[in-house]
Amino acid sequence: MRTSLVTVIQFKYGLLDKVNAGQPTIKRSELQADYFAGYYAGLKKLDDPKFPAALVALMLHSFGETLTTFQHHGTPEERGAAVATGFKASFYGGKSLSDAISESTSYVLGL
Repeated sequence: MRTSLVTVIQFKYGLLDKVNAGQPTIKRSELQADYFAGYYAGLKKLDDPKFPAALVALMLHSFGETLTTFQHHGTPEERGAAVATGFKASFYGGKSLSDAISESTSYVLGL
């Protein structure tokens, strides 16, 4: 899901240029992708209450790092928070994909 559908969404809606504008790293677009991973996990959990959505946040949290190179993906805390925010948008908020695109963009631009 993350490497294909999220990339398509980010390219189709011109999100990569928008969220990475003026930034020394790709962190914002990576955190937006994490938001979408959480959003998808929330949708999946609505369809299947046994879906282990919390594992998505734990997994992406564990992939966080503190490097500040161009490929910086965000700290563990930032990644976990982005996933949790996306999850809440779909699972609790019932947000549409269009709403999630707008909210994820605002979320990462506010970092």
